[in-house]
Amino acid sequence: MSEKIKCKIVNWDEIHRMCKNVAAKMEKSEYKPDMIVALARSGFVPGRILSDILGVTDLVGLKVEHWLDTTAHHKEKATLPYKIPLKVKGKKVLVVDDLVDTGKSMALSVDYIKSFNPEQLKVAVLQYITASQFIPDYYAVKIKSWTWFIYPWNLTEDLCNLMMKQIKADPNICKSLGKASQKIKEKYGITVESKLLREIRATLKRRGMIK
Repeated sequence: MSEKIKCKIVNWDEIHRMCKNVAAKMEKSEYKPDMIVALARSGFVPGRILSDILGVTDLVGLKVEHWLDTTAHHKEKATLPYKIPLKVKGKKVLVVDDLVDTGKSMALSVDYIKSFNPEQLKVAVLQYITASQFIPDYYAVKIKSWTWFIYPWNLTEDLCNLMMKQIKADPNICKSLGKASQKIKEKYGITVESKLLREIRATLKRRGMIK
């Protein structure tokens, strides 16, 4: 039987509202970054939106790995697979991600960026889970109860993973999208339309994960 995971699907309107909220807090604090470092992969889109709102055109990416491909499961340690030198010396830097959860990815990334001697460094995320060991400087929403957020940029990935969990529990569930939708609602607390589930099923077939 697949485990229950508390999930929430976040839409584009919510994303844009949160980005504007973060930008407003930054402007109120009068922190004006010279560059943005977006953590890959989850910080790419928020980083680009904040780059647009704040008018910061110097935007770079730093890849950090912590979460596994199975959704809501992570490795014991966060790692930086590509330790590329960052030209941040003497600059005011803003590090961006979608959220801080355990905080391990952000803590590792911040320590690495600081090793290149920025003048100042602050962290912005859309959502901050209070159990995190890392407290961001700016966030739009504080989350007290742990939740797995499904953002537009990981919607297909997460729904494929959640669908596969149900298929492993019941190999015939793909034959009934209604039943699949019901199980996903029961296990993860999210409502997924049949049209989207049909697309996810087609994606799994195309990738050779199901017949």
